[in-house]
Amino acid sequence: MKKTAYIAGTILLLCGSLSAQDIPFIMGRSSISGFRAAAMGGAFIGVADDYSAAFYNPAGLGQINKMMAGASLSQLSVENSATFGGIETTESTTYTSLNSFGIAIPAPTYQGSLVFGINYQKIREFDNSLFVSAVNNAPGDSVRQGYDEMEEGHLSAISFSGALEVAPKVYLGGSLNFWTGKDDYLWRFNESDDVYDIWTFSQYHITTTINTSYSGFNLTAGMLYYLTNNIRFGLTAETPLTLRGKEDWSYTEKTLWDDNVTTQDSTDEGFYEYKISSPFKFRAGLSIKQGPILIAGSAELIDYSQMRFKDTEYSDNEEQNLSIRQTYRSVTNLAVGGELALPGTPVIIRGGYRINKSPFKHDPSARDRKIMSAGAEFVINSQFSLAGVYQSSSWENSSGGLIDNEDITYKKISMSIIYRGE
Repeated sequence: MKKTAYIAGTILLLCGSLSAQDIPFIMGRSSISGFRAAAMGGAFIGVADDYSAAFYNPAGLGQINKMMAGASLSQLSVENSATFGGIETTESTTYTSLNSFGIAIPAPTYQGSLVFGINYQKIREFDNSLFVSAVNNAPGDSVRQGYDEMEEGHLSAISFSGALEVAPKVYLGGSLNFWTGKDDYLWRFNESDDVYDIWTFSQYHITTTINTSYSGFNLTAGMLYYLTNNIRFGLTAETPLTLRGKEDWSYTEKTLWDDNVTTQDSTDEGFYEYKISSPFKFRAGLSIKQGPILIAGSAELIDYSQMRFKDTEYSDNEEQNLSIRQTYRSVTNLAVGGELALPGTPVIIRGGYRINKSPFKHDPSARDRKIMSAGAEFVINSQFSLAGVYQSSSWENSSGGLIDNEDITYKKISMSIIYRGE
């Protein structure tokens, strides 16, 4: 077997996950932001009574009768355990960033309420890393192989919102969401024939980089209704988001032959621009408050098979869209959460649990994202409070190629400062 044939097979196995048109709506991890919503597992559609309502349910802004503002900083830890060539390697990386901020401002009214809000939320996180190596035993020889991936980026939304009370305890609201994001991806494969040194090559390297920027906008409409003084019900509908992706990519291949002098290099680079639209999203939530106790639940319906590539320079959009219909499915994501204001103390404790179902047909439940969260808020005085949130999750990842198995553990700590006007 010649070296070129052996490596060509390896590249085909490894490159199955590389695509010039990735789908940002399912890449990475869904991020639950907001000092209350995140602690309650995202079960906030039927609560929505702080500035983050601008994203979760803009109608809930109508409940706010004093100016409110806040910001959150988070530290994310991602641990990736992958099996490559029968050897398991664990890589852990941390990332620190601004997670969310927002402000809600009530306007003077003769009756009812009119509230405007601006809110920033980090919606998806692409940060991840994978470093594995092993000795691959080929017929008559063995080669040392290394496979690396590094990815950093996010998809975020800035929401400009308004809400009003159209009848006693009935609120309607809407948001105009401007989406931005980036994804910087590095893929690298190394081979060295330093075990028995039978092949005619000594070193072989491939490096691929894909740097993508995203932009787009969509709308969210919401309703919040007090069934009783203690029970609230919320509904939202989010229109499809058409994201424009702009990709700069480069590819480098280098070979060093056995004489350690002769080399063979090849490089390529390019630019692609494309559009992809998300499906509609429908959400419903219910909350019950009794004294210092609040319990909430929510459901989110997304049909991922309705995602579409559109209006791009690619000639195979129809085939890709057909593949989307055949590969993806409709899912219902569920969340429950609650909070307790500890009597006689300035402390409020919160907890939640969320299940984000895998968008792929026939995926086992092990690939669903199950997120546990806990948090606490310390009320300093009538105007300021501090809050902290801890979230954790783990799941199996669909890898393919030479990666036999991949398990990801996600942990996130967020700290927030909140201001309430007098």
